[in-house]
Amino acid sequence: MAGSPNIEAHPPPVDTGKRHPIYWFEDGTLVLRVEDVLFNIHRGFLNGLSSYLKSACEQLPKGKADHLDLDPSRGIASRDVETLLQVIYHDLSLSPQTPFHQLASVLRASSPEQFDIPLFFTQATQSLYKTIPSGPVPNYRHDNLEEALILATEYQLDGIRATLLYAVMIADDVRIEQSSEASPNGAIAPPSKLPTHIEELTTKLMTKTIDLFSPTLFTAPATPHMACTSTFAEHWLRLVIEPGIADQGVYKPLESLERFKNIDWASHGLCPSCVKEKGEEWTEEQNSYWRLLDAWIDG
Repeated sequence: MAGSPNIEAHPPPVDTGKRHPIYWFEDGTLVLRVEDVLFNIHRGFLNGLSSYLKSACEQLPKGKADHLDLDPSRGIASRDVETLLQVIYHDLSLSPQTPFHQLASVLRASSPEQFDIPLFFTQATQSLYKTIPSGPVPNYRHDNLEEALILATEYQLDGIRATLLYAVMIADDVRIEQSSEASPNGAIAPPSKLPTHIEELTTKLMTKTIDLFSPTLFTAPATPHMACTSTFAEHWLRLVIEPGIADQGVYKPLESLERFKNIDWASHGLCPSCVKEKGEEWTEEQNSYWRLLDAWIDG
């Protein structure tokens, strides 16, 4: 159990909140007050799942054993409790198909910092791992990108955290104006609605990415064949550099390298062996960058 319960000596009377329309059972044996919502639930059933709730109930004053005002410092939200109760009472199952906002609610509410229910915390975590890739995926997007990144960071969901950090770093729709303290090489500040420590990490990753990838984007590659090297030199500016600048591809290595691979180099005169060799090299560069990204996050 994470932390000791903090129980108020005099829990508020039952009429100081609004009864939940579903999770107010007439045969309930414990009234939980969360924010301004009242849940009347079955104490014995939930105590068997939550070590926090069991300990909190054991500390209730005599005569108040059926009313519990949850410790506000644990940050428990009524909407998350509602979703957690949906799972507990089998009104909702956890799977990769469960909507993200419900997985997020269960993850928070079942975490060691809140109700501490390892069974559901593990199920919610595993479902997230099945819906968010943990490797290099160009152009990956998430409908709840910032919230997912905050959860992955708070609960140390390694693998998918890198995916979400990268997605935030390259997302056009979350950019803000460049601050006066931005890096001279063009790194911009990340979304301001993220916690400061995530903003700082995202900026660090962007700066390192630009430093690493700029030579790859702006330098035509060499090949074992002089004619193929000349082909790259002739077409690199028009086919690679100009689109890369337009798309700000200098800090989007996965997407830029994927674009390199998708160019029909054979039609521009590159021999089949060089087409194959360079495609494999660019794929390995994507994988190599991802390994570096993981190291930068933890470094």
